[in-house]
Amino acid sequence: ANPDAFHGVSPFDPETGKALKSGGENFSAVFGRTLVRLARTDRRVCAMTAAMVSGTGLVPFQGVPQAVFDVGIAEGCAVSMAAGMAKQGAVPVFAVYSTFLQRSYDMLLHDVPLTDCMWSLPWTVPVWWATMERPTTVFLTWPIWIPSQA
Repeated sequence: ANPDAFHGVSPFDPETGKALKSGGENFSAVFGRTLVRLARTDRRVCAMTAAMVSGTGLVPFQGVPQAVFDVGIAEGCAVSMAAGMAKQGAVPVFAVYSTFLQRSYDMLLHDVPLTDCMWSLPWTVPVWWATMERPTTVFLTWPIWIPSQA
């Protein structure tokens, strides 16, 4: 069985376990495909997530294994890793669900700013499901990073 498949269960037929309707392409798929394209044109771009590779659309990164990191359920470590990587010249993107971002809150608000990475180096934290009204994604980006054209 694939435990990752149970992170986002849509309506399904209980007899077969198959989805009742197939949805169109979602934001996560577009995000993952776009980020892979950026990583292939700019080797500094890398992605990380906390045990949510498929939920955050990072499955396509399996084709670029040197550019993706799954830290398990260590969100705080992912934030400090992103800051350290940015300090060394990488452009990290930490894709995380808002529910799990709280586990890295202290690192994000207290520890990382002490390293001066927060405000001077490019790194991005796309946050899935960040509102109570409807599914949405919020991007926290420091500073605004514009990918180079290759």
